[in-house]
Amino acid sequence: MEKLKKIVGIGIAVKDLEKATDLLCNCFGGKPGEVMEDPFSGMKFRMVRVADVDFELMEPTMEEGPVGKFIQNRGEGLHHIAFAVDGVAGRLNGLKNMGCRLIDEKPVEVLGVKTGFVHPKSFFGVMIELTEFPEGYSLPGSDL
Repeated sequence: MEKLKKIVGIGIAVKDLEKATDLLCNCFGGKPGEVMEDPFSGMKFRMVRVADVDFELMEPTMEEGPVGKFIQNRGEGLHHIAFAVDGVAGRLNGLKNMGCRLIDEKPVEVLGVKTGFVHPKSFFGVMIELTEFPEGYSLPGSDL
């Protein structure tokens, strides 16, 4: 099974992106990236780097999207931890063979980035995102 390379983000579902950004910046010296929209997932988000960690702050733009439903059901808070991997398809398959419940049986590709999610019930209530980046890809906020 492919090795995990590193944590590339900690996703936090928030009701107010600007308020959450201000909190991370003022309390912990965070450096914000640009706000981006993901109409497919019904959210806008931004990366905020605190020390060496990128926090993906996600605000729903539609109630029926994944982040909107998450906030309705669980409130604001930790949504996922994202790991960079090589060979995300193999990693997902290996986890499935070990009995993990997957949200994505096969990676989803958006703009050359392949991702797959492992259901929170497999990891103590925390969703795990596995991400395979193409060669030379720059992570959002990596210029911070």
